[in-house]
Amino acid sequence: MNLHSWIARVLWSGAVALGIGFIAGMLALILRSVGDASGAMAVRGVMLVSVAVFTLSLVSLVVLLAVTELTRSNQPPQDT
Repeated sequence: MNLHSWIARVLWSGAVALGIGFIAGMLALILRSVGDASGAMAVRGVMLVSVAVFTLSLVSLVVLLAVTELTRSNQPPQDT
């Protein structure tokens, strides 16, 4: 069972979610500082969803790495 492509996908999705969360957080701070409270609340919701997706990808990454480690054979590699 080769899960390396799935591990890479989860890593990239977590990185993208973290980037979106960071940008949304900065935008929410900017909107709040200029006085747009409703816009800041909306962007803050996007940030919270992004953080939740990042958390799910982190949990998925741990599960995928555990499955990869458990299914790996314990035989040493053969020299050719």
